[in-house]
Amino acid sequence: MLDARPTPLLLAVIGSSPQVLTETLFGIYQRKQALPQVIKVITTLHGKQRMIDHDMFGANGRVNQFTQEYALPSIAFNLEDVMVIKDKNGVELEDARSLNEHTDMADFIIEVVRDLTSQVIESDKISNHELNELGILIEPEQHENAVKEYLTAIHKNKLGFKSIAASNKAKQQYFFAKYDKYSIHASIAGGRKSMTFLLGYAISLFARRHDRLSHVLVDPLVESSPKFFYPSKESKLETIVNRGKEQQIDFSTMQVELAEIPIVSLREKMPESMLSESLSYSATVKFFNELQQEPKLVLNKRLHIEKSDEHNREKIVFKVQCGNSHVNLELVSMCYLLAFASTQNPVQGTGNEGNAELGLLMFSYYASLLEQRDIQFSDHAQGLEWLNTTQNLLVKTETAIGKINLKLQLDKIAHNRGFSPSDLGGIANIENISKLNNKLKEELKSQIGPLAERYVPEKLKGQSSTRYVLNVKAENILVVDE
Repeated sequence: MLDARPTPLLLAVIGSSPQVLTETLFGIYQRKQALPQVIKVITTLHGKQRMIDHDMFGANGRVNQFTQEYALPSIAFNLEDVMVIKDKNGVELEDARSLNEHTDMADFIIEVVRDLTSQVIESDKISNHELNELGILIEPEQHENAVKEYLTAIHKNKLGFKSIAASNKAKQQYFFAKYDKYSIHASIAGGRKSMTFLLGYAISLFARRHDRLSHVLVDPLVESSPKFFYPSKESKLETIVNRGKEQQIDFSTMQVELAEIPIVSLREKMPESMLSESLSYSATVKFFNELQQEPKLVLNKRLHIEKSDEHNREKIVFKVQCGNSHVNLELVSMCYLLAFASTQNPVQGTGNEGNAELGLLMFSYYASLLEQRDIQFSDHAQGLEWLNTTQNLLVKTETAIGKINLKLQLDKIAHNRGFSPSDLGGIANIENISKLNNKLKEELKSQIGPLAERYVPEKLKGQSSTRYVLNVKAENILVVDE
């Protein structure tokens, strides 16, 4: 029920010695591990040509010869399975010798591993009715999340299991399981030292519990021989050159051992966005290193004017430091982040006292940022009085922070003070925290990528109602005016 198994995949880096591919396959076979059904190779144009020259591909290639000789299931391995390293312009590299080429190689390998470890497959779907027939009683009124939790408990220890999902079709609800598409065996037996390091590092970052990493140890007599691809099943005499002298060797007696390398798995420490978004090698390292530190915020209330586009139009922004990264925030997002930074209490996601508190804080910061001086309202009436007197606007004293006419008045003030239309809106929509949250997340994400999640209020888990909290300690938040 709801089962799907990841496909075993061999991922290898190859340089001038394509023999490591069949040697690795032999080592996997010898260890009685699951033989790969798919092979993917990372190499350069030089490495690809070496594989062609050594007849590695197709029905008569070395890979297929190995599976036939040992009576193993065939493995389809063709030129399409070779991933040639490309530079940032999409040009395939002949080799990786320069600094820029090594940077391109690092980015390429990181992206390949990230992509292969993020792909999923779905199991067959099963309906509530079918679950009941199997003895799993699902009542019509039973909450969908409760069903998912029940099914997750059944499947969570199965190889490659990720989650239970639901869909609706023709008024019938169906459930299905998501599994990792591949179970990866990564080989660092070939390629340049930098290639093997990068693949090993990428595996440490992205590997799941069912992935493997290995090197292959080959008998020194044939380690450098272009004739040796794997130990033959039957006696096979070959003449090789060893230390400048010809020597006859029985390939069936040669030792090839798979040396598995324990993986230091860092995957669980990364936010979901780092696992699903394309990032360069340097950005991945930077983000991961910062994840090891506590999140810190420096919020600067002084407005700054910057050129916003190619037409040199001016835009008012507020400077914020998120950890080691510097970003610019628009007016509403700055008010929202300042408000959350001012309270350590969880904020309700729907209109109530928690919302009123957040609304009042945002209103105070809105006025402070516009006036460029500290303004604190003890209640909404005081804020409305500021509108009536300081701004010379007629606003009814009973108007709540969420009303449209107040929003229009606030927007008018901001517009008159030089803020662009994109800065406006949302200050009065406190009843919809999710929209404000998404706006802040979009602004941060466009500048600091996956690290944005650390500085956006998040939903508290296990709550009966939606509540948000900013997970930055009060002692790690500094508000300045400079």
